[in-house]
This record gives sequence, C-alpha cells and structure tokens, in this order.
Amino acid sequence: MKSAPKITLTDEQRAILVRWSRGRSTPVRLMERAKIVLLAAEGKMNKDIAAELGIMPNTVVRWRRRFFDGGLAAIEKDRPRGGRKPRVMEAVARKIIETTTQTMPPNATHWSGRTLRAGPRARVQFVGTPLPDFQNSIS
Repeated sequence: MKSAPKITLTDEQRAILVRWSRGRSTPVRLMERAKIVLLAAEGKMNKDIAAELGIMPNTVVRWRRRFFDGGLAAIEKDRPRGGRKPRVMEAVARKIIETTTQTMPPNATHWSGRTLRAGPRARVQFVGTPLPDFQNSIS
C-alpha cells in the first residue's frame, strides 16, 4: 500500500495557507485545497481529511500530491485542460484583420459583418467569430 507524502510547511507557507483557508474573498476551491494541505501537515490521514471536509478521498490525494510536488503555486491554479482546438486559423484571422483595416468596402464607409461576408473570398464560418489577439504580432 502506498503511503501519502509527508507534508512539512514553513512558517510563511503556513501563514499563506491559513489566510487562504479563512479568507472571505478566497475562491472556495482554493479554500478547500488550503485546508487539505493544512490538515495533511498536521499528520492526518487522507481518509480522515476527506471525512472532515466532506470530500472524496481521491481529491485529498490529488491536492496533497500536487502540493508535495509543486508547493503553493501548484494548488493556487488549476492545470490547463485539454479542449477543442481553436477554429480560427491564424492566417484567416490575419486576412480578416488586413481586409478590415487596409481596405474600404464598396459603397460603404466601414466594414460590417454583412459586408465582410459578402466580400471576395470570404470564409463565412469565420466572420463574426472572435479573433485572436494579434496586437503584439502585427507590425
């Protein structure tokens, strides 16, 4: 049977975790994680921590391990999650930005979604979707 990693805290870490566990404006998930680590530092077993906080034991194991591996930074934020790849390709987004900032639509003073969709070589599925931020990459 695997044993849980022993958690030892510095005074500074303990102070931060106590503040997170009691903070009124602290997100609930961060409060829960801080309480898990504080109870683990007291030497309590995972199943006892889970029972005391009313959570699943695997949640205790996860956050205890993450704190052991990465410290405060590891429990402060969630890990990035996988997800659907962005639909708007960078080249298409650049073309839309270039078209709307460098040319004028026929018989109009500015581009709208309709005039852009009606324009030449328009990719209708990309017009009207949020474009990535290219402020730093356009020169």
